[in-house]
Amino acid sequence: MSIGSGAFDGCTGLVSVKIPDSVDEIGSRAFEGCANLATVDFGNGLKSIDVLAFSNCVSLTSIDIPDTVTHIGYWAFSNCTALANIDLPAELVELGNASFSNTAYYNDPANWVDGVLYNGDVIMDSMGTNPEYGPAYTFDSSYRIKDGTRVVVEAFYDHSEIKNLTVPASVEAFVGNACGELQLQRLIFEGNVPQMVSEMGPQYDFHPFGYFIDQWYYGNIFIYYPINNQTWTEELADGEFYIFNESNATFVPYDPSVGPELVPDLTDPIKYKVYPDHVEITDYKGMASSLEIPAQIEGLPVTAIGDDAFAYCWSLEEVILPNSVTSIGDRAFEYSNIKSITIPNSVTHIGNSAFYDCTCLTGVNISNCATEISDYMFEGCTSLTDITVPDSVKNIGGSAFAGCTSLTSVTIGSGVTEIGYIFDDCTSLAKITIPDNIASIGMGTFSETALYNDDANWDNGILYINNHLIAARKEISGDYVIRPGTCTIAGSAFSGCTGLTSVEIPESVKEIGYNAFSGCTGLTSVTIPNSVTKIGDSAFSDCTGLISVSIGNGVNEISTAAFSGCTALLSVTIPGNVTMLRASAFYGCTSLTDIYYGGNNGFGFGPGNDSFFNAQIHYDTPMS
Repeated sequence: MSIGSGAFDGCTGLVSVKIPDSVDEIGSRAFEGCANLATVDFGNGLKSIDVLAFSNCVSLTSIDIPDTVTHIGYWAFSNCTALANIDLPAELVELGNASFSNTAYYNDPANWVDGVLYNGDVIMDSMGTNPEYGPAYTFDSSYRIKDGTRVVVEAFYDHSEIKNLTVPASVEAFVGNACGELQLQRLIFEGNVPQMVSEMGPQYDFHPFGYFIDQWYYGNIFIYYPINNQTWTEELADGEFYIFNESNATFVPYDPSVGPELVPDLTDPIKYKVYPDHVEITDYKGMASSLEIPAQIEGLPVTAIGDDAFAYCWSLEEVILPNSVTSIGDRAFEYSNIKSITIPNSVTHIGNSAFYDCTCLTGVNISNCATEISDYMFEGCTSLTDITVPDSVKNIGGSAFAGCTSLTSVTIGSGVTEIGYIFDDCTSLAKITIPDNIASIGMGTFSETALYNDDANWDNGILYINNHLIAARKEISGDYVIRPGTCTIAGSAFSGCTGLTSVEIPESVKEIGYNAFSGCTGLTSVTIPNSVTKIGDSAFSDCTGLISVSIGNGVNEISTAAFSGCTALLSVTIPGNVTMLRASAFYGCTSLTDIYYGGNNGFGFGPGNDSFFNAQIHYDTPMS
C-alpha cells in the first residue's frame, strides 16, 4: 500500500501524521508544503520515501526513519528549515541528491567534517566548488574517506582536485553521482569493491567505473583492490594487473603491507599503429608526469599523434614531441593536465579541439609550419597567458581561444587574412597585435576583451586595434573621418549609429565588414574608395536616409543585402568590373531611379533585386 503522489500537498492545517505499518511507500510530494506538520510517526513497513515527499514542511524538527526504509528520493526533506534531528535507517543505500538540503541539520556546521556532511555512517553531501551556490571547499589532492563510513552519497561530485581517493573497508555502497566527474589517478579500495547504486535502484550490471569516472572518458587511472578480492574480473590473479580496454583503466592488486605508492612498471604504455611508411600514436596508458615521444618505433618514423591519443591523461604535465611528427589529431590532448608544449616546426596540421579544456596549459609554441589554428583548438585553456600565431598560419577556426580567461596578449601573424569570433570570454585580453593584411574582422570579435572594455583605448567613441577600426559607440554623431591608414572596418562597427550623418572612408580600407553601417539612418551619401575590394553582407542595410551611393572600382560584386532596406536611395554608381548583384543587394530600395554603370555588358542578378527593373541603367558611365 502507498500514499499517492501529492495526497496531502499543501495541507497547512495538518499538524501530525501516523503512518500505518501497511504502507510501504510515500509518494512524491505527498506532504509537500504542510507548513504546520510538526510530528510524523513512520510505520515499520515503510520502504521508500519519494521525491519531495516532505519538502517545505517547515515545522518538522525531528524525524526517526525506520530501518526498513532503503530509499529516500531527491529533495525529500529539502527546505524543512527547523529539522535538526535526523536518524537515518541502518539499511539505507539509496539517498537522492539534496534530500536534506536547507534543513537545520544541513545548516549546522557541527555536522560537517572537512567539507563533508555526515549523518552517522552516511556521507550525505559535500560543499561544492562554486561559491555562488554556497560555501565552497577545496579538498586535498589525496583524500581518505573516514573509517566507519558505510554509504557515500553525492560526496565528491565535481571535485576534480582529488587525484587519489582511498576507500576504507567499511564503505558498502556509493550512491548516484557520489564521485562523478573526478579526475582520479589512483582509486584505492582497502576492502571489497563497494556496491554501485543508482538513485532509482541497485545497478547489479554496472560499469566497473560506476560513478567514479564517466565511461566515455579516456583517462588512465590505477584501481587498487585487496589481493584476495576477485570481484571485478575473474581474469585477475595475485600479483598481476589487467588493462581494461573499454576505459583504459589499470587494475592493480593492493597489498596493505606494502602500500599503493609502488606503481607497477607498465610495459609499452604508448600504444601505436604501424603503417608501411610511418607510425601513429593512438593511445597512452601510463601515469607519467613527463613523457618524451620517440622519433622512431619499429624502425619507422613517428609522424602522427592520433585523435584522442592523450585525451584525459590527467597525470601528464609535459609532452615532448619529436621533429618527425607532422600531424596532431582531433582532441589529441583535450582534458589533459599538460602545462606547456612545444609543437615542432615539422607539424603542419593540428586538429579540432586538440588542446580543448587543458586548464593547466600556460604556454604553447606553435610550429612555424602549421597552416591552421583549428576550431576550438585552445578553448577553455584557462591558464594560457599569451599566444603568438606564426606567419605560416592562414586560418584561425571558430572559438579557437574561447574561454581563455587568463589570456592577456595575442600576436597574429601575417598569414591570417580573416578573424572571426575567436576570443569570446577572453576577459583578460588587453594586448592584441593584428597585421595590416587582415582584410576581414567579424562582428563582436573583441567585444568581451579587456582591451575593448578599457575606455582609455577608445578615441572619441571609436576603437581601433592597430590599423583596424573595430567598433563605434552608439552615441557617435555628426560627420566622421576614418583615420588614414585604416585597413578594415570590422563587422557591425557602426551598426545602429543613428546620429552618424556622413563618413569619409580613406583609400587604405580594403573591406567593409558585415553589417558595418546597418541602421545608420542619418547617413545621406556614401563614397566607397577604389581600395575596397569587398562590401560585406548587409553592410549598409536599413540606412533609410541614404540617397546616393558611389562604389569604387576595386569591388567586383555587390554582396547579399548590402543596401537592402535603403528606401530613400535614388542613385547608385557601380564600376564596370562588377559582374554580379547578390541576393537582395538592393531589396526594398523602392525610390531607386538611376544606376550609373561603368561597363556595357550588364551584370547578373540574384533574387530580391526587383528595384533594378524599375530604375534606368546608364551604361558606360564611369565614376565621376
